[in-house]
Amino acid sequence: MQQSDIGSPDGSAANRIDGSAAGQVVQAGSIGHVHFHTPVVTLERPGRLPLDPPYFVNRAAELALLSDHAEHALRDRLRSVVIHGAGGVGKTALAVHWARRHRDLFDDTLFVDLGVLRHRGGVDVADVLGILLRSLGVPGQAVPAGLGARLDAYRARTADRRVLLILDDVLQPAEARQLLPASGTGLVLITSRRQLSGLVVRGARPLPVPPLSQDAGIALVGELLGAIRPDLRPDELGDFVRLCGGFPLALCVAGRGLAARRRSSLPRLIARLTEGSRLLGGASDEEVTMQAHLDSAYAELSPTARQAYRRLADHPGADFGVEVAAVLTELAEPDLDDALEELCEAHLLTEIAEDRYRFHALVLLHATAQATADGSPAERAAAQARGVAWYLLGVQTADVTMAPTRLRLARPEPGAAGVFADGTRAWQWLNQERVNLISAVRLADRLGMDEAVWQFCEALWQLYHERGHHADLIESHRLGVEAARRCGDLAALARMHNQLGRARLELGELDAAGRELVDALVAARSAGHAQVEAAVLESTGLVHCASGRFADAVEVFRRTKAANAAAEDLHGVAVQTYHLAEALYGCGRLDEAVDEVTRVLQRIQGLEGEGSIAAKLRIMLGHTLRELGRSAAAVAEFEAAAASASALGLSRREAEARRAAGEIRSELGDTAAAEVHRRRLEELAASSIDSTSMPSSAEQRHRARGARRAADASSAREPEVGDQ
Repeated sequence: MQQSDIGSPDGSAANRIDGSAAGQVVQAGSIGHVHFHTPVVTLERPGRLPLDPPYFVNRAAELALLSDHAEHALRDRLRSVVIHGAGGVGKTALAVHWARRHRDLFDDTLFVDLGVLRHRGGVDVADVLGILLRSLGVPGQAVPAGLGARLDAYRARTADRRVLLILDDVLQPAEARQLLPASGTGLVLITSRRQLSGLVVRGARPLPVPPLSQDAGIALVGELLGAIRPDLRPDELGDFVRLCGGFPLALCVAGRGLAARRRSSLPRLIARLTEGSRLLGGASDEEVTMQAHLDSAYAELSPTARQAYRRLADHPGADFGVEVAAVLTELAEPDLDDALEELCEAHLLTEIAEDRYRFHALVLLHATAQATADGSPAERAAAQARGVAWYLLGVQTADVTMAPTRLRLARPEPGAAGVFADGTRAWQWLNQERVNLISAVRLADRLGMDEAVWQFCEALWQLYHERGHHADLIESHRLGVEAARRCGDLAALARMHNQLGRARLELGELDAAGRELVDALVAARSAGHAQVEAAVLESTGLVHCASGRFADAVEVFRRTKAANAAAEDLHGVAVQTYHLAEALYGCGRLDEAVDEVTRVLQRIQGLEGEGSIAAKLRIMLGHTLRELGRSAAAVAEFEAAAASASALGLSRREAEARRAAGEIRSELGDTAAAEVHRRRLEELAASSIDSTSMPSSAEQRHRARGARRAADASSAREPEVGDQ
């Protein structure tokens, strides 16, 4: 559609956010002009190991046991180890410390924090498998849909690899069972506050992690304080370690207090902490130990750092960058930098990457309690609404950066747009913030920010669809459907049902997809929004194709193509022509498919911004010509598509074109040209983060349909002498 036509049903841009729950309306424009920082180390590959803990002492016995388990696992067969102990005792630190020193023994090292992904007590195993597959190098578009298909792909990927897998913060045995690699050798380290006996009885080895011994605790405090407090006596430090329960987290937090109060005696601090513990008489030992020390550390913070501590507790997600921290805390850059540094020095916050921070789970509980106790409900709700608005602005800006002509009902307000250098940076930011984004959608729903909810969903479509995050898409869009309904926005309601229907289609749930699309079509027609209606019809045609109803799909795509032509949207015409050609190919009307694609290619040839769809159309044309037996014409289209895709950096599309071109060149006896394509495919496989060696879904469909038609033709042949 034309750029000027993209907006709300009346043609105006829509970006209203209902912030009534916060006592005010929070507009994205109030956040100002934002640069969305994407650090060199992003979370695009979630399997990246966390940083080694800065202070790590002793644990010699546990480290030796892990090395012994690894030796057996690599020599004999895959072994799982359950590293269990109380919160704050150092389970994750132990696993990461050992893994960083022994990862060279393994082909792949994977790390997944299930606590970050857990929602309402559960973890979506299919979502975790998607993360693991992407960590193993499978691009988002090649990650299959559905639990069963992802399990098969994961097992195939790990079957012949020596894998070191760390599953952090596991609560239930079932969370880990389906995530075990299929490799014959390898090691799985599972950290948990529970013993997970259900895994142990199936062969997992338990490794309890007790609190630090007195000597080890004294050594840790010595590393923390160095020469800052030479006046501290070993006998006093022993009492201090006992009071901290031997928990490394408590020792780090309280030790920071010792360093800050250089003139204060250790006995006086011990007496104060002991009194604080008595006030918590009904709590568990772990809760008593941690809360007393966290209360003391919080009291010693500067007023600015205390404000940051409370406000950051309301961030919708596990980790965060400095930009959203500034929005939540309302601190100027120098004050924010000082506050973050002070919180890190106090061990109340951990810097997990450059300008990227996270609370320990126990510290987050304390920070949330302080926010409730010391901040007003209106203050907290306003901060939460600002965080939601900032993430919404980021998602919308990334969406526009990656696909400026895509149909959308809501856009960032003029003057409020954030900045991404290019589409690659936008993708990096979306992948890095994915867990925070679904958390922001949930928070917006709780705050009653209905327009923000459906606008999130609309803008998140590319991330969820291209990367196969079906669980996030379905959860968010269910909220989006209800939010759009409460807003009375029929066009937005149609958009939500349509995108939800596409997710059901990707999962192979055709009946459920059909129901969503019926609701979408009713809403779109009631809204009188022709562009949204055309988008719904496009999805309907794709369901017809998936159901094998290619003739019905042809009629639908002819209508959507005509609608785009009426709107003078040449890009939309090209996209619908691609779908139409696939439907014609599916029902064997190959000559019509060739005519349709040839005509639209002539119209978009050389137009700015149409290189990607042109390459896709040429690949489609090549497959069709090859099916017609016109090999010379087919190879010309594939090679033209490869050249175009290479110039645009579309590695997967280039690989698809070169695979087909190389096959045809070999069939024609042109071995030199075939070798050129083979070498280029090797270069693509070596240099691309995407798995260019895997055929795309469209390529697989063309091969399967061609094979079926060849089989049908063979079975229809009259048997000749010798066939019996």
